[in-house]
Amino acid sequence: MSAPPIDLILATSASRTTDPTLTPASFTASVPGDGVAVVVDVTNAGTGSITANIEGYDPASNKWYTILAGAAIVSAVTNVYMVYPGIADVANSRSGLTLPRVWRVRIVHNNANAITYTVGASLLP
Repeated sequence: MSAPPIDLILATSASRTTDPTLTPASFTASVPGDGVAVVVDVTNAGTGSITANIEGYDPASNKWYTILAGAAIVSAVTNVYMVYPGIADVANSRSGLTLPRVWRVRIVHNNANAITYTVGASLLP
């Protein structure tokens, strides 16, 4: 029997104009190979635009690399991004790669206009 998902609140609802520092800033998977589902819920886009990225950490180069890059979000919408070993790849929303031991979610503001959103995640066994 596998463990149940672990739910995380990375950013509570707020109007933002710059890239937020999500809390926590990065994660260490308890078991390498776990997956994650990330939910970005935009409730008021106005003229703002953000992009959600799931990134892994390479300890050899001390750099972050992109596992999944979402498409720009420019309207009030709920988007789900998933990284899980073996699922079919879908551009901008699904990756069949293995979630690395150290990973993070990075939200990039594509302009300086306000946009209101939340970011949550569920670690999947």
